[in-house]
Amino acid sequence: MRCCSFSSTRSRIAARAASASRAEVTSPQNEGGWNYNATVQARRLGVPPTRLVLRHVLPNAAVPGVQELARTGDQLLGGVLVVEAVFAIPGTATALVEAVQNRDVPTVQALTLILAAVACLLNLVADLVSQRLAPRTEVLR
Repeated sequence: MRCCSFSSTRSRIAARAASASRAEVTSPQNEGGWNYNATVQARRLGVPPTRLVLRHVLPNAAVPGVQELARTGDQLLGGVLVVEAVFAIPGTATALVEAVQNRDVPTVQALTLILAAVACLLNLVADLVSQRLAPRTEVLR
């Protein structure tokens, strides 16, 4: 239950970030005074609004949401560990606490490595999805 309420709050933040990004991309002039010429020119040339949104605006607007969801996944991972440890629910945190109490160093190292790998994997997937949605830089050779 705790995980559901926490994730719904964090998903609202991700949706808000994506919405703000979409509004910034579609506005003809943002706060800095820089004009999004591509959007304005596409509208002048008669590009259908649905195509403009789906092909140009949505991928750029989804990047902040994807990054926020990756941070949410990291926080959920830590939150689940705390909830398991506090309420003595059998799981990874309980095994980690028992391993620390028994001074079982290999188990502590293995569980810590697994949790760190999951967090790194979440962030790697978010970075790859962001790069795929809106490639902004080329790889230097």
